[in-house]
Formats: sequence, C-alpha cells, structure tokens
Amino acid sequence: MSPETIHHTVRVLLGVATAGAVMSGNPALIAGAGALAAGKTYLETWISGTALLAPNNKAMAEQLEAELVRSLTSILDGASHEFGGSDAPTLALQMVEVAVPSHSDIVAANLDPTILLAAMIRKLDGNPDFRDPATQHLFKEIVLAVFTRSLAAPDFIAKLEPLIFANLLAGQDRIEGKVDGIAAAVASIDSKLAFNPRERDDLLQTIAKLKSEKAATESLIQAFLVVVTGREVPADQFTATLFTMVQNWHEAGKQIGSLEFSRNLTPELDILRLQARDAFDAEQIEEVWSLQTLIEDIEERALNDLILQRKDVENEESTRRKDLIRTKRTKILLAIALVQPAEAATLIGDIAKLVSVTRSEQFNFVRAEWKESFQRGRRTTVQIYLDVALEVSIQGLQIANDGNSRGLAYADMGFTKLILAERRPDS
Repeated sequence: MSPETIHHTVRVLLGVATAGAVMSGNPALIAGAGALAAGKTYLETWISGTALLAPNNKAMAEQLEAELVRSLTSILDGASHEFGGSDAPTLALQMVEVAVPSHSDIVAANLDPTILLAAMIRKLDGNPDFRDPATQHLFKEIVLAVFTRSLAAPDFIAKLEPLIFANLLAGQDRIEGKVDGIAAAVASIDSKLAFNPRERDDLLQTIAKLKSEKAATESLIQAFLVVVTGREVPADQFTATLFTMVQNWHEAGKQIGSLEFSRNLTPELDILRLQARDAFDAEQIEEVWSLQTLIEDIEERALNDLILQRKDVENEESTRRKDLIRTKRTKILLAIALVQPAEAATLIGDIAKLVSVTRSEQFNFVRAEWKESFQRGRRTTVQIYLDVALEVSIQGLQIANDGNSRGLAYADMGFTKLILAERRPDS
C-alpha cells in the first residue's frame, strides 16, 4: 500500500468524522450539512474545509492527518507480517470508501465510533471482497483507529471541527477575493524589473571584475588546501572546508582540560590535561596531538579495567532480573486464575520496564502481550483473556509517549471492547 493510499483513507474517514461532529446533537444542521456536501464526497468535504484554515489551525489538521497515517501504517505493516501475502490490507483500505455511511447513519451514531463502524459494516453486507475474516478484522481496526482518535478528542470536536465547517460555508467568498489581489500583483511586476542602460552596463562591469578577482583567490586557496588536506578540494567546497577546519580546532580547544575523570583510577590525567591546554594556547600542534594520544591510552586502559570489574556484577544482575520476571509471570497466571485482569495487566507493565529501556520498547512489549491475550480470547470462549487484553490496552495507553503509539493503543482498546460487546449482547 502506498503512503498516498493510506493518506487518502485517513482523509475520507476524517471527512465522515467532521460530518458527524457537525450534525450530532444539532438537528437543524442536518439539512444544511446535506446540502453542503451535495455533489461532494467526504474526502472533498475534509480537503475543502481544511484548505483555508489559519496557519496554526491548519497545522493542527495536518498534524492529526500525519498522526493517523502513522497509526494506519503501523497497523498495515503488522498485518502484512501476520497475514503474509494476503490481499487483506489492500481490500480493507478499498472497502472504507465503499462503506461510507449515510447522513442518517452518522446522526444516529451520535459520535460513537463503534456504532459508526457497525453502520459501515452493514453497507458491506454481501460484498464478495468483504468475506475474508482477515479483511474484516483489518477493516475494523483501521476504522476504529481513526474514529476513536478524532471523535473522542477534544482538540478535534471543540477546536478543529467548527473551523472546518465555517470554512466550508465561507470558502467561495474567500477564493473570489484573493483572485483580485493576485491580478493586482501581476500587473505591477514589469515596473519593478526595469533597468536603464547605464545601470545595466555598470552591473556587467562589476560582474566581470568580481570574476577576475575570484579566479585569483581560488588559485591561492586551492594551493593552501592541497598542502593541508593532501588532496584537491572542489571550488564549491572551499568555504565549507575552511570553516570546518577552524570550527573543529576551536571546539577541540574547548574540550581539552574540561572533561571529568576518576581520581581513583586516573589521577595523572589532571596534570596531562592542563599541559594539553597550555600547548593548545601556545598553538603547539604536535605537542597537543601527542598529549591527547597519551590521555587516550590511559582512558582506554581505565575503561577496560572497569569493564572487567563490572562483568561479574552484570552477570548477577542479569540472573536476578530473569528470576524476578519469572516470578511476575507466575503471578500473572495466578491473577488470571483468580479472575483479576487488572492485576495481571499491572504485572505485564512491570515486566515491560524490566525487559525494555525506552518507552517505545516498553509500548511494543505491552502491545505484543495485548495481542497474545486478545487472540487467545478470540479463539476460545474464556472471557478472562479478553478482560486481560482490555486492561493491557489501558496499560499501553499509559506508556505511549507519542501520537502514533496512542492511536494504536486506542485502536486496541476499541477493538477489544467491540469483541467483548459481541460476546455480551445484553450489555
């Protein structure tokens, strides 16, 4: 799937979300919104509504688009690994535009992502391209990811959507006003570019003089750089090369003598760094190089000694970490046996911090645990695994530290709730 196709799908669904936000709870706007969208797809509604936003609000819309494109890309990349060479990712994207809901379905949903999703699925009833379970699964995940992020977000409902609707109403007047301004600007170009003959001759003479001086200067610089660097430097790299040489020399001067060291392992470095600083100030280049090489050798030996001393400590730490993880895994089994899904999810979050360093790695670990619990719950009639999956998706939302991760966590949560609702039709 190309990035353009994914971006197109995001915009279609955001157009549906915009229409839902406009009409929900405002019966008087239903007819007006219908007339406004007459002859337009939801894609065109979104593009037209965001095109004339003020720069800061347009940036908000573009940021939302980009966030959702990243979320869908992650979902589709995961599906490609899970379903192999299946057509499910391509078909799921195609089905989105086929299944856009009617105005009445949007109003009836009242900003509920799962009800909107159900309306779209009804439109695909009997569609031969929607029979494959993998396509159905991926379609639901894509639609819920966008609707959950947009319709549940105050920045969209309270800030962005009213501005988009206002632009849809006023867009035509703004465009007509700008056309007159462009025509006036074009009419003034000729007068701004006029040169009289005397000015043109003076300009040509100045250019010729500069060319001559430039050629002489280039020859001198070229010879200097050949001596210093040992190779010929192209003329268009003269300035950058000279600047880099000077910049790095001064940066080295700032570093010499300013680094920290251990008085227990390397007490001699204090004196050596002071000597290197004095040599630098006196521009004794060979002495600076010699002292820095000696300092480098001492630091390398000290580091190797520390590595040898730390090896035993690291081995013991690794053993303790593995034991703690095994203990927490055992408690997860006990929590499931005692029907305590929240406790099981908390333990999974604890393990994520033990096995992963960054928030991103921790999120990926938790999401893998969600997938395992979710798939086990779908394959069996045992509800506890779906309950655990729901709590784990909440853990993922707490760990997520960027828009892409939060979008995936919201999608996991929404999809789990959907399956739980199907299992409990009376709820």
